[in-house]
Amino acid sequence: MELKNRKGMMHMIEAIIAILMIMTFLLVLKSKLQPTEDTGRERAIAAQALQTLDQQGALRSYAIDENHLGLNTQAHAIVPAEFNHTIRLCYPGERCVGDALPDRNIFTASLVIAGNETYFKPAQVLLHIWR
Repeated sequence: MELKNRKGMMHMIEAIIAILMIMTFLLVLKSKLQPTEDTGRERAIAAQALQTLDQQGALRSYAIDENHLGLNTQAHAIVPAEFNHTIRLCYPGERCVGDALPDRNIFTASLVIAGNETYFKPAQVLLHIWR
């Protein structure tokens, strides 16, 4: 009988350890997921920055030259200092140039261009911002 009690006790300890492992996993998973309330402000800032770059005439020339670094520099003067940002340029055939995106909540605005007055080179300009 003493052996049966030990087996029952071992099963109970195993069950408690399993429950603790599952709870630890769920708590770690939940702590990594940080929900951010999307107020639309971030997207509006990104969209406004792209529109301003296009109105200044910088957007199309940098996109045609595939110069995401120059476009990033231009965006630095427009995007508020409280945000980090990066610009990616995507071309037909799913070819994109730009920096890798960080592992955090990112807000994106995009603008599709066909080129400029003399040169046809379609591109999608993506402005990503985050805190």
